[in-house]
Amino acid sequence: MPASNQPTQQQPSPFFALPLELRETIYHHVFLTHRFIQHPFPPQPPSSTPIPTYPIPNTMRDMHLRYRLPDTTSPAYSTFSDYATDQSWLLTSKTVMLEALAQFVRNAEWSATALHILVHEDTTRVKYRPKRHWTTRLPIDATLISCMDLYVENLAYWESPAVLWGTDSRADVAILARALRESKIELSRLRCVGHSYDFHGGSGMGEVCRGQTGNMFRNLRLAFADVHISSREFGIINMPRTNLWVLFKWVEGKGKLVTYKRRLRVKAPDPPPERDLANLLPEGWVLKREVCGREECDGCYPAERETWRDVEMGG
Repeated sequence: MPASNQPTQQQPSPFFALPLELRETIYHHVFLTHRFIQHPFPPQPPSSTPIPTYPIPNTMRDMHLRYRLPDTTSPAYSTFSDYATDQSWLLTSKTVMLEALAQFVRNAEWSATALHILVHEDTTRVKYRPKRHWTTRLPIDATLISCMDLYVENLAYWESPAVLWGTDSRADVAILARALRESKIELSRLRCVGHSYDFHGGSGMGEVCRGQTGNMFRNLRLAFADVHISSREFGIINMPRTNLWVLFKWVEGKGKLVTYKRRLRVKAPDPPPERDLANLLPEGWVLKREVCGREECDGCYPAERETWRDVEMGG
């Protein structure tokens, strides 16, 4: 048989010659920048047929699963503005898909903006009605995922009394809470994040925290009454500049809300000449990252942790 007609033997990929631990580390770093996968909610094992377990007039649509960042207190952690993620690299091979999805599930949580979770019967309220994404067919056992990060829109609606200004997400949160109760889903952590236009730093910070913050968090806790949640967190982003981020955690048994992180965004300084790789390495060796200049970008405006003592308030 001529050499040109002989079947060529496929060489094994050098990627799979690496130990599994190194491959999982590679998957981890890829997911840090490709964080989102869609999945039906409530979760069903991949081998089962999704069957509604509760009578509900509204139709739950796909929610997003998000890969957790290492620092859960970073302002970039609870980012809900962009769910666009290209996960087509998972289709490289069946082995890559199964290994990568196993790594994803170990560090995944549910992530959603309240008004983007549901498709309402009242079509006048529907902002988005996307088609089901191909990632909803990936073999993910989402029943193993027990964390949720929920953006509840304008916190003015969660004050006491409520200030009817901005976007009201209370009806959507109530539907989600009902789905959690009826599906008997147990959450190890629920973080509710919202924005406020009256939330400022400086001398008035303490009064804001001791006042409406406790009321807002209490109302959100009541919205998820009878849902088994081990740890509850509450985040506030100030608007319109989004340069202040405060995160609270409910301490069970003490009836207190305790702040444990506060961060401010400042513009990233230019590196000194003796540490600037663009000057130290040959020309063309350093590919400079495109700077967007947005204040919410961790690359352009990294969040710096500000020293601030913990504050306890009635919840």
